[in-house]
Amino acid sequence: MVKRSKASTALLPMICLLMIAADNRQPTLDGPLRLVPALAAEASYKHRNQPLPERIAAISEVFLGLPYADGLQGEGRPPDLDPPARYDSFDCVTLLEEVLALAIAPHPASAPDFRKAFRYRDGLPSYSTRNHFFATQWVLRNLQNGLLVDSTETYADAIWLEKELTEDTWRYWSSRQKFELSNYDLPKGIFSFPILDLETASAVVEHIRPGTIVVTVREPRPNVPIMVTHVGFTVPADVPTMRHATKMGIGRVRDHSLKWYLEHLTTYKNWPVKGVMLLEPIEQGPRLAGLK
Repeated sequence: MVKRSKASTALLPMICLLMIAADNRQPTLDGPLRLVPALAAEASYKHRNQPLPERIAAISEVFLGLPYADGLQGEGRPPDLDPPARYDSFDCVTLLEEVLALAIAPHPASAPDFRKAFRYRDGLPSYSTRNHFFATQWVLRNLQNGLLVDSTETYADAIWLEKELTEDTWRYWSSRQKFELSNYDLPKGIFSFPILDLETASAVVEHIRPGTIVVTVREPRPNVPIMVTHVGFTVPADVPTMRHATKMGIGRVRDHSLKWYLEHLTTYKNWPVKGVMLLEPIEQGPRLAGLK
């Protein structure tokens, strides 16, 4: 029997590794921070007592203008020898993970633990436990571990999409060979999640809260297990603004008007966009106010 998974309702207690106490040590660029750009570590620390959307905006501002590049992060061991983190280029998911980790961590030194929590099943780094597939692994697992909440239906009536993944789905997918995963490690079952169609999302765009993760969902295709092709996040601004690592133009980390972006998605003809999913990160663990 195929097991049904509803991502928006599967909320479990947050995992223990996230209960990291905040402290007031100044960030120093050694140990876990030796690869973190000084400005990003300083922004994380300086804005630690501000609301989460402001922390997300301040940290991600450091990365504006950096180039877009796919697939540059790994576990540093076979089958992916790329490093766990790098800060000279990003794709849309790695930008999101690094910014959320630095924003949610009570101190920049603990950001790698949060990155691992977002990126891996149970926070345990390995190629087979990595959340390779955004909707059916990254989103679902981070809803389950209490790092995210699905806020799509709080804005308007949503469409519920349902996608069934079977062994045949993966077998006949043309990109299957790009993933060195056993059949056991591939997500299977019926997955359901809500989206707002583009017209509806545009109608409520002024109400979408800063700090929201905007997930671009394409029309379902037979024998194609993926539907999510891009992700960004909103930052506080005079108009609703989406910050993302994008291939558009020269390919870089940049800001776009969220209203413009939603309108731009209507121009995708070869693989039309069905709508967007809206998620929000959740504060984790104790945060001490007024640290000096």
